[in-house]
Parts: sequence; structure tokens; C-alpha cells
Amino acid sequence: MTARMSGSSRLSHFSRNVFALSLSAAVAIGLASAASSAHAATTITTDEVTGFQQLWSQGNGPFTPALSAGPEVGWNAGLEGLRPPAANYYRLWDMKVAWRDVNPAPGVFDWSIIDRRIAQVESWGGKPIMVFGLRPQWAAAYPSAGDPLWGAGTASPPADMNSWRAYVRAIVQRYGTRIGAYETWNEANLQTFWTGTPDQMAEMVGIAVEEIGETAITLAPSVTTRLASGRNFTADLVESLTQPALAALDAWSIHSYPAANAGPTVAQACEQRVDDIILWQRALLRAGGANKKSVVKPMWDTEVNFGLAGPGPRPKTAWSDGDGAALLTCSYQDSRALGIAVTAWYEFTAADYSLLGVHMNPGTPVINAAWGAMPGRVEVINPWIPDFADAVAKTVTITGKRTTLSGWPGIRVRGDTTGFAEGDRLNVWIRFPGQTSYAKANARPSVQADGSVRYERKTSKKIYVFLGSEDGSVKSNRIIITAG
Repeated sequence: MTARMSGSSRLSHFSRNVFALSLSAAVAIGLASAASSAHAATTITTDEVTGFQQLWSQGNGPFTPALSAGPEVGWNAGLEGLRPPAANYYRLWDMKVAWRDVNPAPGVFDWSIIDRRIAQVESWGGKPIMVFGLRPQWAAAYPSAGDPLWGAGTASPPADMNSWRAYVRAIVQRYGTRIGAYETWNEANLQTFWTGTPDQMAEMVGIAVEEIGETAITLAPSVTTRLASGRNFTADLVESLTQPALAALDAWSIHSYPAANAGPTVAQACEQRVDDIILWQRALLRAGGANKKSVVKPMWDTEVNFGLAGPGPRPKTAWSDGDGAALLTCSYQDSRALGIAVTAWYEFTAADYSLLGVHMNPGTPVINAAWGAMPGRVEVINPWIPDFADAVAKTVTITGKRTTLSGWPGIRVRGDTTGFAEGDRLNVWIRFPGQTSYAKANARPSVQADGSVRYERKTSKKIYVFLGSEDGSVKSNRIIITAG
């Protein structure tokens, strides 16, 4: 295939046959490269099984592919005839259809580009996923808040929520059911796109679900799963959403790019994405339980690729076309296994795009063929998907001894845990002679990556200690450390 082509980018029947052997070989080699050692790195505990079963059942519907297309596809001079692969949904982002573009001044709306973009998606046979985001500076509470790449004010909360309502209402009234889904904000856990609070975002979500109603699917603001801030933001959002807004919200939204150095094998990169998603799902389920709210809803992954630079200084990793086909395949297989109803690959472009680790364009025949073969492959359960039969019980076992802390007598307690995630905090319960009941200490030690936990305290007195989970369901053995 040439670097530029006219007409549909979907492979002809002849081309599919030519690539069938290479596709099967590439996917098989890529996914099998670490299969012998692949395992579910993230452990699910017995008390979590019901919640995860409910979440993962959300992906049992028909295969629903989605895709982002580069803004040049079918648009730029010489590329008018270029079409992306067939999909149910196409996500509108980086296309000059954001809030700042459509609503450049109070009460002023410019429909010239968004009208054409929506018509373009319809000509491809799909429906748009409209992304709300990039606030215009005139509507910003903090006019300078925003990455220079996107513009001043774009990451700010609104100065007046009525401006947000007017914008959402105008979009919904103009396009109605022509829009398939609305993503209520892009990557709200990143300061690049959002500098407001979860409370403010929850208020915006409440307004959006009121205005969108039944005309389209309303998605929560997307978050990035490779960062802890993504799951923290979702948990805070659950706490902040009113019960009516949460009930009206149709689905959650994530971006599941793993870290740039996920790998080095295809299977290891796929496993890292799965682990990231499960950690986010765990945070979601815990937030629902803590706030007594039902959070079991479909999930949409509206951006996924591999090798993108970050977090931090990690450089981009480039993958071959064959490995890219295997990564795309496992992404859709794993999404289905994890209950993700819709996954949108990022993205189809006219030529290689330097941001991406996996390219998909007219010059990548193997990944293009993998896309066409996807419906017959999504039922595969890869070995890195946790098996509920392997769920473990949560336990904490502790030992303690006398020590010296900064020249003062003290104690050191070490614990070993099973079933707890790294970063989980435990409560410390202590009692001194003469006291009839245990009191909760101020310290809340966190579980380390190896499952260990440590607690230290200055005291020369005899002390009784045990550790417990935050919800009180798990308690360690009790130990006595003599006076010293």
C-alpha cells in the first residue's frame, strides 16, 4: 500500500486473503511471546469478586468497534477520498469542534466546521462521540489556566455554570440523536485539561445529563488509567456526584494507554494495560461502596494505543506493524473480558504520526487486516486476565519487637499481607496496661509493593497491637511487646 491512497482504506477481499497468513502469524507470535510466563499480576480478593463480576458482565453485548481518525483524514487537500476503517463510532477530538471553537463568544456559535465533521462521520457509516472540553477563555474562571498547546483558559472551571449549560444545550438541540455519545470532559485527572475540583466537575456532569437526556449516551469525564490520579479522580467524582446525576450517567470513560515502557513483549504490554484498568475498577468499586452508591455501569475506553511517551521522562516506544496488530487485537479481547463495552483505538491517520507507538494508516497493512478480523477474535480470554477461581482472601500477619527511634525507646511492627493492593492503608489499634479497650492510632501505614507493612511508635511501655483493614473486615493477629 502507498503512503497516500484514495477511496476506502478498508482492505479488499483480495487484500485480506493476501494478508491473512501474515496477520495470523503476527498476532500469534506477538501474543504468545510471553504466554508461557504470563499471569495476572493484579490479585482480586474474595470480597471483591461480586463487584468485579458485575462490572465485567457489562461487556457482554455485541462487538462495538470505535476509532479516532486524524483531523487530516478525508479533509485535507489531496486526502478527501481517504476513509478510516469501518467502525460504529468515531471520536471527534483535535478537529476544531471543542467548546472554544464552537462557542467563541457569549451567545455566539460557529457551526461551520462541526456541521461538516458530523456529516463526515455519517458518511463513514458511524456515529460521532462528541467530546466536551477546552473551555473558551471568555467562560473561564481562571483565564490563564491551560496548556499553551491548547490555549489559555481551556483547563479552567467555568466562571458561571450557565455558560456550560448554554453550550451543552446548543449542541444537543442542534444535533439531537445524530450524536452517538457525549464524553463530558477529556482526561479530567490531568492539569493539562482540567484545573478545577471533582465537585465542580460533578456539577458539570449533572448539568450535562439533564441537557442530553435520552438523545445520546452520556459518558463520565475520561481519566487516564496509567496514573494513580485517574483512579483517584474517579473515586472523588463518585463521592461528589448527586444520586440523580449518577443514576442518569450512562457509562464511565477511561483512556487506557499503559506506560511507554510497558513490555518489552506484546503480552507484557497487554498485561500492564489490564493491570492499570483493574486498579481503576477497584477504585471505582470501593468509592461506590464507601459512598453507598451504585457504580456498576458500562465502561468505554475512548483512547488506547501503546508506547506513547510518559508518564514523566519515559521516552516513546515504537512498535512494528506486526506487533501493533497483536496489541490492537489483545486490547479488544481484554476490553471485552474486563467489561468494557466500547473501545476506541487512537488513531487512524494518513501517515505515521510521531506521537504514537503503534501506527494505523494506509501504510500499515497488518494492523489494518487485524482490525477487519476483529469480530472473530474478541471472545479470546488471555492468560493475564485474572480468574475469579484464583481469588485470595485478605490476611494480615504481624510481628513486633523493641527498637530505638531517634534515641528514644520504641517499637517496630512488621506485617505481611495477602490480597491487599499496593498503597492500601491499614488501621493500627493499640492498648496499654490498665486500658480496657483498643484505641485507633493516628498512623495509617500503607501496604508496600511486596505486600509488607510497617508501623513504628516511640514508647517504653508494654503495648498490645493489632492491624486491621479500613472497613474493619480484616484483622491481624494480636501481639504484645513488653516494656523496655
